[in-house]
Amino acid sequence: MTPNAQPDQNAPVLGTWRNPYGSLLEIAQHEANGHVSGTYRSETGATGTYPASGWIGEAHDGNRPFAISVRWRPLDSDVIDPGWHWVSIMTGVLYGGARFQVLHGLVASGPFDAIELAEAGVYSETLTFERVSVPVPAVRAAVPRLSSRSAVGMRGVKNGWIESLEYTYDEFGSVSGTLKTRDGAQLMLLGFTDPSPECTLQSVALAALDRAHDGRMRAIGLGGFVDRHARRVTLERFTARAVAHGNRYAGVSVAHETLEVAFIELSSGAARNEVMTS
Repeated sequence: MTPNAQPDQNAPVLGTWRNPYGSLLEIAQHEANGHVSGTYRSETGATGTYPASGWIGEAHDGNRPFAISVRWRPLDSDVIDPGWHWVSIMTGVLYGGARFQVLHGLVASGPFDAIELAEAGVYSETLTFERVSVPVPAVRAAVPRLSSRSAVGMRGVKNGWIESLEYTYDEFGSVSGTLKTRDGAQLMLLGFTDPSPECTLQSVALAALDRAHDGRMRAIGLGGFVDRHARRVTLERFTARAVAHGNRYAGVSVAHETLEVAFIELSSGAARNEVMTS
């Protein structure tokens, strides 16, 4: 299914949003189909400006489901640290156009002594973002777009929500692809992955929009790892629904997905996606 949400002019999304750590999410682009993009400026374990891309759904009772991914390779620095191989997914709700509340999943593929992280995992925390500026002009973030692409295809191996998933990514790690659910829906995927993993685990963060059986839009965030040795993918699935603010504890649910890699090409030059059928 191709998302068909329309921007809500009464609750503008464009602008700069700050969380309690002082980090800034700047949404610079909001397209008619719900796609949002911009940058994330961190002042915590990593300092820099990072690309962000995701989706925001149409409103229900003034609130909107939201999912955005972040690639922890800075746009404004060449200083290499372990976080270059990481990504994040943030999934939650925009309440009344004034406050984002999201479940943040930091997909860390290896240890990082500077922030006391000793092992790989999806590290989760609830974050709230408040608007701190008027909307900014709709200008795309200056993310390098390289011509060479690699392809990944996978299929669900358990009774999960995902039947199959396939995508391509460029040398910077920008992802685009599709996801097929068990009930036959086709969802457009955007996000980031580590294009040059230094270990067995390749981090990935993906976002999509889905329409539930009741007709309401949901935002889907997927964060986890491609295990290149075992050829298996494990993902945490965050599903956001536009609940009332008083019910915000029910805004995001968490589930686990396991998939098998059916096709993977990690060298440069792959031109298309492919998924093997069972």
